[in-house]
Amino acid sequence: MSFSDQPTYGNWRHIGCFVFGCVIMIGNALFLLSWYFTYYDLSTQEYRQLGLQDLVVPAVLAASAGMLWLLYRLLLRDTN
Repeated sequence: MSFSDQPTYGNWRHIGCFVFGCVIMIGNALFLLSWYFTYYDLSTQEYRQLGLQDLVVPAVLAASAGMLWLLYRLLLRDTN
């Protein structure tokens, strides 16, 4: 083993960040879909009024964007 060898855990870190990012994106899509079905009534085909509980949607999206940003920073972090 020489000093110029790179550690192999970096590749696994890339794969892990990619998989976790995909899980976050799929989770967001399912969350938005489930929220939409509570917001739009299929039987009457009308939208309900937005309420205070609907403020959780931008909060979840902002938290997910923050988590994706942290994953991106972790991925680009210098390992030396």
